[in-house]
Amino acid sequence: MNISEAQYTARQFGINGQCSIFKEAAKIQCEQGVKCIKKANYGIERLMFIYEVKEYLVKNGFSFVDRFLKTPEGNPYTIYNNEIFVLTDWIDGRECDFDSITDVKTAVEILAKFHHHALGFIASDGTKIRSELGRLPITLRKRSEELLKLKKIAKKGKDRFDYLYMENVDFFIEKSLNSLKAIDSPVYERLIQKAQKNGELCHRDYSYHNLIFSKESRIHIVNFDYCCHEIKVYDIVSFLRKIMSECNWNVEVAMSVINWYDTINKLDQDEIDIIVGLMEYPQKFWRIANRYYNSRRTRPERGFYNKLSDVVSEKEFFIDFLDKFKQYSAAGIGR
Repeated sequence: MNISEAQYTARQFGINGQCSIFKEAAKIQCEQGVKCIKKANYGIERLMFIYEVKEYLVKNGFSFVDRFLKTPEGNPYTIYNNEIFVLTDWIDGRECDFDSITDVKTAVEILAKFHHHALGFIASDGTKIRSELGRLPITLRKRSEELLKLKKIAKKGKDRFDYLYMENVDFFIEKSLNSLKAIDSPVYERLIQKAQKNGELCHRDYSYHNLIFSKESRIHIVNFDYCCHEIKVYDIVSFLRKIMSECNWNVEVAMSVINWYDTINKLDQDEIDIIVGLMEYPQKFWRIANRYYNSRRTRPERGFYNKLSDVVSEKEFFIDFLDKFKQYSAAGIGR
């Protein structure tokens, strides 16, 4: 985005003021306060789905979102040069710090509240509804097959990454198949039925950069680009994986996260079992290998090798974590 685009778009929203560019957003200081303009990387139907999700949350008493503001004509977007732009309040603050247990606790609690307040959402006709319900077994199976396919490629390779991958891939394939067995089950099917009945929503990008602490110490969830209908444990597992990478797979931290969530938004045994099953999936190992062998490499082999080495160095912590986490699950987490 450039200054010209931002200024024109601001006028379409009925505001005018000093404009500055920050990464992919524009900051507008105007009489109405400090605002943020961003391009929407999706169509209007998808935008309206996201808009309705946020409005539903606000109506239900959950205001900790980057709510889309309207033009004088009543639209939550404007179009300039065939591109779609949205306007929100500028949240002046800092990103969530996953090294801070206080920040982590706050982030878990707001996730639990988000999931609770999102229940029952029904999109209007004309919006592009996104649902990922029931797709996890398909996705995980494809990724497990990918690990096997990449093993054949690595076997022919001669760099350090190839050798490191070959030394460890069988271990991670085993974990992926264990995870798939846990997910491709009646337990998962029951959660799908429950999510469909209750209208569950997930953020699907619940990471530190989308959690902003304002100067008033209020946490906001931003960037709902991937929001969709999905079982709520998807967000929990995505968040847990990121936290575990920061603490050498400390099971006590994981238990705290689960219990903090459960205190606000109760988890049943099916949900706990699926969380444990998904946590066994070697997501990070698969992602690094997939990017190395299948994507256009944006960094030299050394960068990929170092990232894979980091994952491999966590193996013993990972094994210990899974053993203890499964024991907690069998005993009933938070019960």
